[in-house]
This record gives sequence, structure tokens and C-alpha cells, in this order.
Amino acid sequence: MFELVLSLLLVTTAQPALPPASAAALTSQADRVQRREPQRARSLYERAARQGYAPAQAALGILLFKEGDRAGAMPWLKQAAEAGEPRALLIYGTAMFNGDGVAPHRRRGYAMVRRAAAQGSSEARATQSEMELVMPELERASGSEEVGETASREAAPAVVRTTGTRSSSRRRSKAAPSTPGPWRIQLGAFRQPGAGQALFAQLAPRLPGKLPAYVAGGSLLRLQVGPYSSLSEAAAACRSLARQACVPVRIR
Repeated sequence: MFELVLSLLLVTTAQPALPPASAAALTSQADRVQRREPQRARSLYERAARQGYAPAQAALGILLFKEGDRAGAMPWLKQAAEAGEPRALLIYGTAMFNGDGVAPHRRRGYAMVRRAAAQGSSEARATQSEMELVMPELERASGSEEVGETASREAAPAVVRTTGTRSSSRRRSKAAPSTPGPWRIQLGAFRQPGAGQALFAQLAPRLPGKLPAYVAGGSLLRLQVGPYSSLSEAAAACRSLARQACVPVRIR
């Protein structure tokens, strides 16, 4: 609810080869110390990430992202996303969809988020639903095909195909990007009470004059902020929130 034109692969320095199990052990150790010793956790994650261990690459990318080192975070998130790590798929896919500091590619960004959703990520499912509101039908179908091709290559679980073509087509045509109308930006979907309010309180100074809306969806509460008069205005607001996952949504 987020394709930086950088070098997307990091050059690894020569290190003694370690058995694959040690990467998992390093990551587990980093998870335990992350809150009280973030610098040590970063070092442990990086050691595991340089062995090609996708969970460590995702964790390192997320840690750097939260610390404000976006340029350092995105290459790790990209590598983890390419390996199918669901957290990285969601974050990097959202950034790619929005063109938020990375070269925009909505179809590929959507495909990444859909892959994360197919692995059971509720946050990715919520983000996928919001992306579909602003994607033309052909673009969405193309992204769905890419998900299927990638899943086949990786022998991943089968992707669930969208049903209800007629009603879905009507909804997408109404929400086509060229259609003017009221818009909001979605900044997250939360299970924990108060989490959305806390995030808005943090971001409100960067969104002057905008109001929050807390939209229930299943077990999640989505934080949306607006209104904006057009998709382009909402997308610009997302770009202004450099380190925050953000998706424009049309108010229905």
C-alpha cells in the first residue's frame, strides 16, 4: 500500500565460502538482535545476503530503507524480489508501479505484487486490489500473464485467476487513469489497532490540507489520505513521500 534507476546488482566482495545453512543461522541471529543492536544486525544480514540468501537480502533492504538509505536498499530488495521473496516483491513492486525513485513499469510492478499476494501476503492482496482500480484491462491482463509465466519458471504455487470478467471490466473502465474524479493515496493496510492513525500522524506534516480515511477491508484497516482531484496529482503525492509505500486509489 511501495525501480530506482541505479545499478540493480551489487558487486560482492570475495569472502570465504560458507555452507548454505550458515546464511539462515546468520539471518536468525540478526532477527533476534535487530531492535537492540541494529548495526550488528545489519552486518549479520549483509553477510547472509552476500551468500545469495533471499530472506537476508529482503531483511537488509528493509532495514536500510527504514534508515533512509534508499539507494542502498533497493538493489538488495530487487535481488530478493527476483528470487521470489514476498516482502521484497511487495516493496519493490510498489516502487516500480509508482515510479517512486525507480524507472516506472506498472505491468512489472503489478506482477511482482501479485506474486507476493499469491504467496499469502495479506498486505500484497490489499495493494493488488488498489492497483487494479487504476489499471486498464489490457495492462492488467498483461501483468497477470507475466505472473503466470514467472510462476511456471519457478514452479511456484498456481496463480489464482480473477473471476467475474464482466463486473471487473466495468469497474476497471470506470477507474481508467484518464478518468477525472476524486482520488486518495493509500499508505498501508493494518491489523493492529491504532497503527494507521500513528502512521498518519507521522506523515501529516508532509500532506498539508489532506484528511485521513480508514477503510475496512476484511481483517485489515486501510489508511487512505486525500482528496486529490486527479490520478496525476495523487501520483505526485506518492512520489513526494520518498520512503513510504503509496498507491493512488480512486474514491468510489
